Amino acid sequence: MEISLPAKIFGLVKHELNIYFSTIVNKEISNYYIKVKSDKGTHQSRRWTYMPTEAEKFEITIELYNDNGEFIISKTSLVIIQAEAVGRGIIKTAVVIGDSTVNASKITKRMLNNFSTDSMSLELIGSRGLAPNLHEGRGGWAAASYRTDLECDGKINPFYNEETSDFDFAHYINSNGYRVPDYVFIHLGINDTFLEESDVAIKEKIEKMLLDYDFIIKNIKSYNPNIKVALDVTIPSNVNQDAFGASYGCLQTQWRYKRNNFIWVKRMIDYYDGRGEENIYIVPTHLNIDPVSGFPVDNAVHPNEHGYNQIGDVIYFFIKSFEE
Repeated sequence: MEISLPAKIFGLVKHELNIYFSTIVNKEISNYYIKVKSDKGTHQSRRWTYMPTEAEKFEITIELYNDNGEFIISKTSLVIIQAEAVGRGIIKTAVVIGDSTVNASKITKRMLNNFSTDSMSLELIGSRGLAPNLHEGRGGWAAASYRTDLECDGKINPFYNEETSDFDFAHYINSNGYRVPDYVFIHLGINDTFLEESDVAIKEKIEKMLLDYDFIIKNIKSYNPNIKVALDVTIPSNVNQDAFGASYGCLQTQWRYKRNNFIWVKRMIDYYDGRGEENIYIVPTHLNIDPVSGFPVDNAVHPNEHGYNQIGDVIYFFIKSFEE
């Protein structure tokens, strides 16, 4: 049994923060008992939830027990709640690279909506979407797509440099005349991991994914080491098998994809967490999205408006967490 909690979880005063239990364990959560150890928030049946009223830092520990009440494992994270007023008058620029969940333009819409009433401002850059809601989301794309394909599924890859036949962030910025972003968010993983049908296969795939992630991150950092590369933790799927049937027939099952997702997420956190000195960060987008009410009843991996908002909120919290 394992738990996929990162070292830090970000929040903001007057904004709801959640940890949904089914997203952080690799087995069916109904077979286990959970105990949340924290002086803050509320332990409910499917989540820990908290509406902070002041800037603060505190630890939260999630403990798992078997059906005999015997302790199995625990994981502790530091929760960082930032004040709403931080960053007053500051403008930050970001680009969000991703798959169909970014291409829906709803995560970035939520980010912009949050900042529209904030004392701090956000500018998004990108070749897709409609200004100011710009991004680099492409349905069906994986990390490898951004490295190996000039065109995929009829969509042009603006990061691809034909001279080097690979991802080239300098080429992307210079070709489009963009300003250097403060943040690059990488929001991928669903298409990379969806079809694998065994633990051996998914673990082999993950090591290839990490090579692609490492190349992309290193390439961005070589262009400008001050850019914060933020890795959105791949979101969970709908908990309902009926949604998988409606979306994919018999192509994939909910339990297999949940396992693929967990193995990837755990490896991703273990590999990239704690690397802030390199300006590489884990953004725990997987924790805040409700795998029940955050998805349509007939869609396996694409959230509804509520789910997209929950993802966008976490990215908003993360950006605000760096300001004083």
